[in-house]
Amino acid sequence: MRTVLVTGAGTVGAEIARQLVRRGDRAVIVDLRLDERRLAATGPNHAIERVRADVRDLAALEAAVQAHGAQSVIHTAALLTGACRQDPKAAVDVNIGGALNVMELARRGLVGRVVLCSSTTVTYQSFDDYPGGSTIPEDFTMKALSQAPGSFYAATKLAAEHFAGLYRSELGVDVVCVRYGAVLGLHADDAGLVARMLRELLVPAQQGREAVVSQPAHAWLGIEEFIDVRDCAAGTLAALDAPAPKQLVYTLSSDQGWTLDSLTSLIRELHPDFRVRYDVAPAGGFANFSKVRRAPSDISAAARDLAWRPRHSLKESIAAFDEALRRG
Repeated sequence: MRTVLVTGAGTVGAEIARQLVRRGDRAVIVDLRLDERRLAATGPNHAIERVRADVRDLAALEAAVQAHGAQSVIHTAALLTGACRQDPKAAVDVNIGGALNVMELARRGLVGRVVLCSSTTVTYQSFDDYPGGSTIPEDFTMKALSQAPGSFYAATKLAAEHFAGLYRSELGVDVVCVRYGAVLGLHADDAGLVARMLRELLVPAQQGREAVVSQPAHAWLGIEEFIDVRDCAAGTLAALDAPAPKQLVYTLSSDQGWTLDSLTSLIRELHPDFRVRYDVAPAGGFANFSKVRRAPSDISAAARDLAWRPRHSLKESIAAFDEALRRG
């Protein structure tokens, strides 16, 4: 049995903990805010150990590792796009500082493998270089200035990846990064952008009303790729378990892009009378990014080195979220 410290008790962190305990490992969740209802859904209360601590506090992380005998760390804790925009300094402290702290645990010999959770948003400003028919690799092309990250969140994630590369090459730290596509959780109250968009569409569909898309971030040109949180967690554990990952970074996403129309068509398969009206016109890519995606990510490295591929189709994921909304 392995003991794994999981930072962050949000959508992805809670699902990782659930899969850890389901396979017989110990999960120790570290967060400032512990959602007991979400954690209870992972299994019996005794299965997950909780530590209320701040990832910015290295001493607290050291104490958690030593108290619980953790052998590795999965780092999911992060401020998301909106919070990063509201407080860029906090974004740096949490998203970059927190990543450095968990890598320091490994550098000091307190834990072995560290898995950092990143985001495919780091690639978004390079979309013009990848037309339809191509795929976007982990080692994507990026001009340092004109294609620099398009959000504070993406900037912190790319910086954390770069620091991970240096900790790995210069200091010998066993660290690997996983980049998630747009994550679709399974809880009705998930706070992520994908969940907010789907609530805007599915709640009216369930009630027989016309859905009204009023948020610019919920309408996009080109395609976007989505990933079920269960597949995110499985891929992250595959990165944790891989004996010797060849790459620093692996993309965990679907191998298919979805237009706005194709996504709403899936909802119509679940709700044949579904109607939608757009009060905003798509003006750019998904989530208000200026660049329009034409190509999906290349996930072949994760298949090759981690023996991972997504198991849940987008229709299955939307159906699961739809059911979660029904249950409330």
